[in-house]
Amino acid sequence: MTPKERLIAHLTGRPADRVGVTLYEFSHLDDNRPRGDAGYAALIELQRRMGESFAHCGLDFGTTVGDPNVVLEGGADLAAAQQRVTTLATPRGELKGISRREAGNITWWQVKPLIETPQDCRKWLSLPPRPTEPDVQKVLDLQRELGEEGLVLLGPGDALGLVCGMFHFDRFVMTLLADEGLILAMLEAMAQRLNDGLRKVCGQVRGVCVRFWGPEYAGAPLLNPGKHFGKLVVDFDRQPIRIVNESGNFSVLHCHGRLAEIMDGIAELSPTALEPLEVLPAGTADVSMRQLKSRLGRRICLMGGLQATELELLSPEQIDARVKEVLAAAAPGGRFVLLPSSAPIQYPLPPRVVENYRACFEAAHKHGRYE
Repeated sequence: MTPKERLIAHLTGRPADRVGVTLYEFSHLDDNRPRGDAGYAALIELQRRMGESFAHCGLDFGTTVGDPNVVLEGGADLAAAQQRVTTLATPRGELKGISRREAGNITWWQVKPLIETPQDCRKWLSLPPRPTEPDVQKVLDLQRELGEEGLVLLGPGDALGLVCGMFHFDRFVMTLLADEGLILAMLEAMAQRLNDGLRKVCGQVRGVCVRFWGPEYAGAPLLNPGKHFGKLVVDFDRQPIRIVNESGNFSVLHCHGRLAEIMDGIAELSPTALEPLEVLPAGTADVSMRQLKSRLGRRICLMGGLQATELELLSPEQIDARVKEVLAAAAPGGRFVLLPSSAPIQYPLPPRVVENYRACFEAAHKHGRYE
């Protein structure tokens, strides 16, 4: 099978020749990793030669903002600290956010959020919807360039992720607890923008993955999932997931952390895929891979299973054993793609990490074949 055929087989529940394996967060067609670094160049080559590619494509969905917590960007001076200021003019006054990237790190981190007070919330709510026409031709061109090497991945986020990302998380929680109606009004406004953008995109493309990040903000231990996951995630993600699924595209729900108390909500949403699957024995997890496979794996493609720290700290021999263990639980019946919980962010990338990723790809090919 080609990488594209293999991914589609797992996403749709059809038979595949082996499990999929991918770095997921970057490919040879992405520009958000420093290609000039020997380590990252080696990872990109491993991905292209041995993996299934998800090629990220950034689109303006008209949601006003992206995720200011984590903004990946390549091509800048990674040896020096840098700062970025985001300014948003609203009818009720200006909003300003600041992000910073430290030397030797390719990730931007929010240091001053756009929204800090209820007054800021109302400033944002005063913004009228911004008419936008997403550059769908950009997606079609990338699909054509990618060919049989994999699938295009769009990452608009969900209403919760986009709204929460404008706050520091503690301030978001305090505002939610003090004035839930204010937060719900922001979620409604964001959801309308997102759904309008999704309809425009999904009406013109097919076979594209659409990644909704944000659900983890309503899960344990950050919030009480019994009280908040249904109200903040299920109620708002049901429609965008339906838009994607009914258009001939693939919905991907991104949710780090504990899953035990939110599996019913995820099942109700019925995304095509769930990632990145933090599973026991990881300290951030509360379910095993076998539990996830039993509860969700018949209807949802499970993607993940490895902690990024494992690929940084274990030996190649330990990586092989860990991949074998994960696949024993996740591979039967298909609908599984092996990927790490996050991509590397250090710069330059140590050779040891490259060798561990090589061991991961090799182990997936060795232990992940279907008879």
